[in-house]
Amino acid sequence: MSDSQSRSPISSSSSSSATDQNVSRSQRSGDGGQTLASGSSRHWRDIFWLAVFMLHMVLLGFGLTVLGLNRFQKKDRLNIDKYAAGITEHHEGLTEDYWPMYAVAGGVGTALGCAWLLLLGSRANQMMKFTVHILTTYLAVISVLCFWGEQFFWGVVFAIGAALQFLYIISVIDRLPFTMLVLQKSVKMVWSLPEVMRVAYAFMFVMLLWMGLWSFGAAGVVASSLGESGCWWLLVVLSVSLFWTGAVLCNTVHVIVSGMVFLVLIHGGREASSIPPNSLIKSLQYAVTTSFGSICYGSLFTAAIRTLRWEIRGVRSKIGNNECLLCCVDFLFHLVETLVRFFNKYAYVQERTSSEENKNT
Repeated sequence: MSDSQSRSPISSSSSSSATDQNVSRSQRSGDGGQTLASGSSRHWRDIFWLAVFMLHMVLLGFGLTVLGLNRFQKKDRLNIDKYAAGITEHHEGLTEDYWPMYAVAGGVGTALGCAWLLLLGSRANQMMKFTVHILTTYLAVISVLCFWGEQFFWGVVFAIGAALQFLYIISVIDRLPFTMLVLQKSVKMVWSLPEVMRVAYAFMFVMLLWMGLWSFGAAGVVASSLGESGCWWLLVVLSVSLFWTGAVLCNTVHVIVSGMVFLVLIHGGREASSIPPNSLIKSLQYAVTTSFGSICYGSLFTAAIRTLRWEIRGVRSKIGNNECLLCCVDFLFHLVETLVRFFNKYAYVQERTSSEENKNT
């Protein structure tokens, strides 16, 4: 009896010490896992594409400046036409002859984009209904114009497309109220984060500066003495660069906003005390360091598809035959671009939220 009583405290003390050791080991392993997760999260991904994008920005920025200055207020100011002697033609244009047209086009596009965002923020329900029905209306109008132009085959094709789109809207009409509610709540949540809006405006300003430099160089290319084919191919390269840069900036903002919205949702509100300090700075740092290479890589696909669509539209404006066929090809590329942008955006959201989950756990 006495032996059993004497052994029981010993066994209890040994079991408690073993439990403490297990707890301490689990804590150390948890700390090590958090350290590993935080250390691995600092690693930059897709460094090759990050380097390619940054090198492209530096070289193209220098090239655009040179091309614009070469024809600014003086023909062949920098004397670089001699390097393209085999493909040059006599041309009397200057950079300032074409730059105002690009500036007006950029200003109109910026105004339309800002108006769209303001309407989406203030009239989300009406904008959702408008976007749902606009495609059906567009296809029906194109069908009528094809019949009017005695192109009966394409008129029937677009009429069938309009009917299928209308049937699709009828099939999903019951889901629209929920979709509009989600859209309205999302817009209100983003508008309730003024620091995120300031970051978005800063990126818009950077994009406007780059568009100003790009239009300056593109105007110099159009005014240069290059032949039509040489000018066309150079503008294709510049277009890929413009679309790539715009997609990179847009997706960077998307990653930043995704991180901030995830923090607000997981902590139960913007004013929650559990939200980490300087969360916006950390989200911005994550977007322009760890994820920036992946953003550059994913944005390149949409830039290539947009350039192809731009080329198709250019061909449509020059030829009179098979315009409906090119319109259909443009629409197919539009579908591919929409799918690529859809998967890219949600891939960025998944990657950003998973990193935040690792930090919180």
